[in-house]
Amino acid sequence: SNNKVVSVAKEENKFWQNGKIKESNKDAYARLKLYWDSLSDSWPEGRWKPSETPWSAAFVSYCMKKSGEDFYDSAAHSVYAGKALENRKKIVDNPENFKGKTLHVLFMKGEVEPVEGDCLFYVREGDIGSWIGSGGGQIPSHTDIFIGGGNAIGGNLSNSCVVTKAFGKHEAIIKKIKVTGSSEDSSTKS
Repeated sequence: SNNKVVSVAKEENKFWQNGKIKESNKDAYARLKLYWDSLSDSWPEGRWKPSETPWSAAFVSYCMKKSGEDFYDSAAHSVYAGKALENRKKIVDNPENFKGKTLHVLFMKGEVEPVEGDCLFYVREGDIGSWIGSGGGQIPSHTDIFIGGGNAIGGNLSNSCVVTKAFGKHEAIIKKIKVTGSSEDSSTKS
């Protein structure tokens, strides 16, 4: 589990007062700028607007990076979910190549249990099965950070940052695993 990211997400949620401060609030601007500035693909101020540009993936990326996790680095959830899907395919196709390595992998809900710090993912258009079948790619989607107790924290929900119910909409889990080298996904350890 990544307790550090849970602490960071809870800190951010505290700033947003669990949804009371909205993205259009003047106090929120500097916070949103922090999220955008954390991305390695350039998001200068002229490229985003607080109430117009979806910032939920930048929020997740910021929380993850602040906790020392650099896998998440995109303004689009489907970018890191797609990388996790690719990693899964690579491990399934050739588990020996990844034995002993630690990778982020996408699992469907029910395949594994989430631990604190995992990301919960869902697609907002179409269905996740089709998205997976086509190998990922850009799709309207969302992720939240699992904080335990059946809850997650996400950004750009109700124009703020709120605690949300885990698996209300979430269909998949992005989990950091150590590959054991067996061809069975379930043999990987988190």
